[in-house]
Amino acid sequence: MKAAQRILERRRPILPSEGTLPQRVRQFLLECWEEVKRAQRPTREEVMRDSMAVLLVVVAAALYLAALDVLLAKLLAFLH
Repeated sequence: MKAAQRILERRRPILPSEGTLPQRVRQFLLECWEEVKRAQRPTREEVMRDSMAVLLVVVAAALYLAALDVLLAKLLAFLH
């Protein structure tokens, strides 16, 4: 555990010439895990609000495209 803690406390990135490939991969994965633990996750309310916004935009776009399709079909039928 002490070795892992020392690796996490490094202040500068590991240079390609430092350590073996498995050591550099391990360091990368440890840093990724630390970043994942620091990430802020959305609340349930935020997820619901944003999902509803996306759903409304998708429905509005679908209605717009359907209306445009009908209008263009009628125009082409009239011209044909």
